[in-house]
Amino acid sequence: MKLSQILHKDEYTSAYSAEDVEIEGICSDTRHEIKGNLFVCIKGTRFDAHCLLGYVKDKGAAAVLVEEGFAYDTSLPLPVFRVKNTRAMLSLLWSRFCGEPEKGLKIIGITGTNGKTSCAFMLHAVLLAGGISAGLIGTVGCYVKKEPLEMAFSEDDGNRLETMTTPDPDLLFPILREMADRGVTHVVMEVSSHALHFDKCADMQFEMGIFTNLASDHMDLHETKEAYRQAKEKLFTRCKVGIWNADDAEAEKMIAHASCRHIRCSAKEKTDFYIKNKQMRGMNGLSYMLCGSFGRLTVSMQIPGEFTVYNSLLAAVAALTLGVSPKAVREGLGNLRGVRGRLERVDTGEQDFTVIIDYAHTEEAMRNVLATVRALCIREERIVAVFGCGGDRDQSKRSHMGKAAEELADFSIITTDNQRSEDPKQIILDILKGFTDKEKRKVILDREKAITYAITEARSRDVILLIGKGHETYQLCGKEKHPFDERKIVAQAIKMREAAHTNEDEHES
Repeated sequence: MKLSQILHKDEYTSAYSAEDVEIEGICSDTRHEIKGNLFVCIKGTRFDAHCLLGYVKDKGAAAVLVEEGFAYDTSLPLPVFRVKNTRAMLSLLWSRFCGEPEKGLKIIGITGTNGKTSCAFMLHAVLLAGGISAGLIGTVGCYVKKEPLEMAFSEDDGNRLETMTTPDPDLLFPILREMADRGVTHVVMEVSSHALHFDKCADMQFEMGIFTNLASDHMDLHETKEAYRQAKEKLFTRCKVGIWNADDAEAEKMIAHASCRHIRCSAKEKTDFYIKNKQMRGMNGLSYMLCGSFGRLTVSMQIPGEFTVYNSLLAAVAALTLGVSPKAVREGLGNLRGVRGRLERVDTGEQDFTVIIDYAHTEEAMRNVLATVRALCIREERIVAVFGCGGDRDQSKRSHMGKAAEELADFSIITTDNQRSEDPKQIILDILKGFTDKEKRKVILDREKAITYAITEARSRDVILLIGKGHETYQLCGKEKHPFDERKIVAQAIKMREAAHTNEDEHES
């Protein structure tokens, strides 16, 4: 196609005309095919691709997009086009390249520190129960209706989908195109602060935005909680209606800057939608009565926890606002058994202890899951938390997570998470700053060994919480991605425990 089909004349300055340039595709990563494509230079947090003009020219790029203010050798025999913001333009270019699929879809964006994935799964389930052809894009995968999305992704693309909440534009818009072509009408999509900050969604307009909550996170990128909140606020300048968790302290600050219609939800007071008669039934779930202008609706969930109240409340209100019947809302939520990696109970066979996997990776999320599990304990069970913190991420939260574990768990095993390029020993030292009682914690650097230790040393009725990895089945060490499924590790550790006990019995006899 001609470059002018996706880059309009009022969007660039250049000695060349986009009308005269033929491209085969778009590229912004040197690991992908460059020959014949438009290469978009992105200034990253660690590397600026603007320094690669000579390299991409030698690799056969058809043209290059650079940001205003960048000085380059104008004698370079390569069409160079300047735009105001290459990140935002990259998203717009991919949208146009894919035929602007988002314009034919009703997209519901969910943002917040915690709860995005669970809320997205709940809303997706309710939309399907209501007969709506819905897709899902989020942390634990992409779905067309009830089926996982199957596309011809490269290994690198598949890896990126597994490690990011909101896909990059070169994945996001082809996914939306595929969903639209398969008859999807509504898309439930997790929208991270990174995606909003880096303009992954650019000019995308949302049918609805949902705000779950805001806690301190991603300070490595945003530096201040105010900047973090402002990144989230962008979603609500691009949607028709916002659904808000009014019980969160940051909600009203965000509403003040939102340009959409507001719908407030609360589990504590009367707002546009609110709940009454809340009943927590331990591991068996919960129920409450949802009240609003539509009338009243009894919601029963098989998923336990106070955060389930809020996630289901937001999902229910969003669905009702989109026109789903109260009956479908009740059925969709009632039939949902859980979300992988979110308070997920692992099969331990005949063992007299419990193992739970959860994705919590912030202080607030950790406190929530520990408090939830504590509330579910009825016989003073001992809670053992196995956790670490991710490398190359917000360092300030590490000691706070350690403090939360010491306060709310009976014992903690501190280990690695996705260490990335950081020294895992230093990450653990940061976590240990939150502990004051050495008797309440143990350090085991290797996460597999830490889990195995927790299982083999488990006491009767222990509740072992594996915190941080959740749905992930890999571990990031440096630039390497290793298979790491905690469910398999638990199963292996149980076999070791059973074998050890069998040997003890044989020795005694």
